[in-house]
Amino acid sequence: MLRYTANAMDETVSAHLSDFFNGKITPEAFEQWVGQTPELKELVTEDDYFRLISTDFKVADARHSLEDLLRKYIDWAQYEREKLAETLMCIIWKDKAIDALLDTYQRYINGQRFLHTLGYKYGKLFVPADAPRSLRRKLTAEPEPVDPQALFEKIYPDVKAEATRILGLLLAERIQFTGTYTIGGCAEYTES
Repeated sequence: MLRYTANAMDETVSAHLSDFFNGKITPEAFEQWVGQTPELKELVTEDDYFRLISTDFKVADARHSLEDLLRKYIDWAQYEREKLAETLMCIIWKDKAIDALLDTYQRYINGQRFLHTLGYKYGKLFVPADAPRSLRRKLTAEPEPVDPQALFEKIYPDVKAEATRILGLLLAERIQFTGTYTIGGCAEYTES
């Protein structure tokens, strides 16, 4: 993942928090990390640190409680940038690329218009007929049954080129996330 933090500890904390919010770290593994990272005490307020180490990680809503507690310690603009970069790299490297294309389609219909070609032109090709209506709302016709992998291989050169182009704009900071969200939960951004 991309990291632009000045302090190495902040980078580690940021990585663990992002991974936790993305579901890449279980609450149990996160609890273990918290217990092995005494430096957290200096990075969060005393009250938040006490709440963090007092959390019962075995209860069903532990992740939700921790998200509410730790949300203010994440640079959300950086978080969104890293999430999008990871999605684009999945497409470029053919690593869960169809899922990544579906993610770009979801982002497009939620308002990230810079993903028109990648999300709307290509990602919508992989929306399954049984997908929720919210995902199918921009489709002009019901999708025809096709072999997704064969279709992906056919369009891959164009998809890779577009993912690479958008990644370049992201890295050049021509697309910048603001760290704020619309009422619908879509990450806001600016383009230059």
